[in-house]
Amino acid sequence: MGSFRQQRGMSSLIKRLSHTFRCFHTLTLVKFSLLEEVTLCEIDGEVINAAKNYMPEMAVGFNDPRVKVFVGDGLEFMRKSQTKYDVIITDSSDPIGPAEGLFGKEYYQLLKSSLAPGGVVCSQAESIWLHLDTVKQLIGFKKDIIPVVSYAYATVPSYPGGSIGFLICSDPPSQKPPRDPSKI
Repeated sequence: MGSFRQQRGMSSLIKRLSHTFRCFHTLTLVKFSLLEEVTLCEIDGEVINAAKNYMPEMAVGFNDPRVKVFVGDGLEFMRKSQTKYDVIITDSSDPIGPAEGLFGKEYYQLLKSSLAPGGVVCSQAESIWLHLDTVKQLIGFKKDIIPVVSYAYATVPSYPGGSIGFLICSDPPSQKPPRDPSKI
């Protein structure tokens, strides 16, 4: 099966979608030549301006010709998108208020339909230590949409509880998400 760039052998370039919502620093990934295109969705254009003005070393990706920027709602972007992506990263705010739609079934159905064969989705999934019920709910319905769902977390002292969780999802079911980030 020749998917996700020949099962991560990276024989060609990666097309990536990033819904960052105040985490524009992911654009620093343009330093990797394997990226063919990075699409950034940011709900607030002023965040982009502030990044360029006050953190230019983190906003360097805005100057890269491979970067496409969409200012607006990420859910709305996905409703209109016809592009297939190898990697989709959603680093949103919490699942209440404006970002609530980025945690729902419709959003994940749209993500799945936008994944290239063998693609991977990584999304913010709260702290397992503080929001276990939310994590269980997210894992439960996502498995009905994207067959392989794994929970991971990172220690981030400034976050409540000292950690933040991620769901790493992939399709088809025979493809397990990589455990070693260097293998992506």
